[in-house]
Amino acid sequence: SSAASSTSAFPLEIAMRQVFADFRKRKMLPANEAYRDPVRQELDRALLVDVLGLPDSILDSLDALRASWCAEPTVHGGKSTRPGTEPIC
Repeated sequence: SSAASSTSAFPLEIAMRQVFADFRKRKMLPANEAYRDPVRQELDRALLVDVLGLPDSILDSLDALRASWCAEPTVHGGKSTRPGTEPIC
């Protein structure tokens, strides 16, 4: 049984290593700006949808979670980059 599970995990490990290789040198915004970071959003899609096979709809929930987390005072620290403070263009 453990041999079967380790065999099935092998392609997953390869896929995750490829995602890491693809993203390791890409620049991301600071964590408190994760709600507006396109690289983090691409990383989420690559891991959750492309590698793990979850539905695209999971990304909407993750966007909401990311925005809520970034709106927390302990995360944004009062910076002007918190959600809802972007200038209107």
